[in-house]
Amino acid sequence: MLHYVEDLIYTEWLPQGVVEKQFIECDLRKYKEYLDYTLVEDAEVYVISEIDEYTYEIAMLLVEKYPNKLVIFNDERISYFPELEKGVRYSKLVNMQEYINARCLWITSDGKNYESNPPEFLVNIYNNINVMQSLIWCSKRECFGKKHEDYVVLIIDFRERLVGLVDYIRYAYAYYLIAKQRGWKFVIDFSHKPNQYLITESENENMWDYFFEPLSDMSLEDAYESASVIRTSVNNKSLWDNEIFPYYRFYDCIDSREAMKVIKFNRETEITIDRLMPEILKKDNRVLGVILRGTDYRPEANRAAHRFQHTASLEKVIAKCKFIMKLYDYQYVFLATEDLEYFERMKKEFGDKCLYIDQKRVYYDYKLGYKACAELLCLKNGKEFGRKYLAILQALANCKSLIVNADEGIGASWAAKGLKCSKYEYYESITP
Repeated sequence: MLHYVEDLIYTEWLPQGVVEKQFIECDLRKYKEYLDYTLVEDAEVYVISEIDEYTYEIAMLLVEKYPNKLVIFNDERISYFPELEKGVRYSKLVNMQEYINARCLWITSDGKNYESNPPEFLVNIYNNINVMQSLIWCSKRECFGKKHEDYVVLIIDFRERLVGLVDYIRYAYAYYLIAKQRGWKFVIDFSHKPNQYLITESENENMWDYFFEPLSDMSLEDAYESASVIRTSVNNKSLWDNEIFPYYRFYDCIDSREAMKVIKFNRETEITIDRLMPEILKKDNRVLGVILRGTDYRPEANRAAHRFQHTASLEKVIAKCKFIMKLYDYQYVFLATEDLEYFERMKKEFGDKCLYIDQKRVYYDYKLGYKACAELLCLKNGKEFGRKYLAILQALANCKSLIVNADEGIGASWAAKGLKCSKYEYYESITP
């Protein structure tokens, strides 16, 4: 009677759909003590579009957990499930006006992530996979000792694959907000490989503490001796899991200025930033910041990876730089790029007017196939590279204006805008 859920999520980047996670034969009621009810608890009415293996489990849980709330299905096949009869109502067409004053959660089976605001009288619209993940994401609890028996402890760790420093910042900040909202104690543990910043000398250190001030007063030792622990790496095993976790998506999209008010560089990082910062960027200036993402963001890399990605060509960026410099009377550009060929072209084009901070830069011919930037950089000293990268981000924030050759998802532009004390005089993410 229940049809199989294909587990396809449809996004702008993957219009053909992608399998994110499967909850086959998942019994939510089995884990009910450890589920996260934040997404569903405030609704008074639940309207579910159709019956499938996931919405069946969701409905059974809602009926048991909230017997005085209303669960409505738009699918007459619920008549085949007598166990739902007492708590569920069938309605082919729901009169939306009837629930204008009710807090209503709408659950679809269409695999779409509803990022835009729904009609004002709705609490929200989520697909069934989103709701499943929002409930079950923290269900795997661990007991490491007897400390903090009255608290849930969230260990924010990441062990999946090589990612950039801003990815770690956004990951930590999203789960920091999730923990704060739920009243949990938490600690950040970025001491596990793979991690390109934990190579050789720093492999036994917590990467977060090397670059930033702690976000909590709990130590890692205390966390790993606690009675009720949630590790993000155990529960949400990949970034795909976060993509279908509504609260992570929501917090990850928050204005970076809010994030960088919370996340502070430690003293050692601040000293490095001051030492590397071009003198002209330490005061009021007429400098145009340029983020020129190359390597695995080049148009040819996107083609090699069969990836839909908006990346403007180098020629278009150079033309835009000249136009903006003339329009706003800028005297210099500050260049941020990891691509050696792009760097050399910009230096040739702008000469002494091109400011930069020395860093490792690489070139790769993507006609030979796809390689990720982290694989090309192959860092030998992640500490040094990471602090230089943070200095570059602060330098971009100190520029008067900023242009980027790729879409808004670029970590450097997200962080630079967050570090800037005011708005840029001019900002543009250049389209191809």
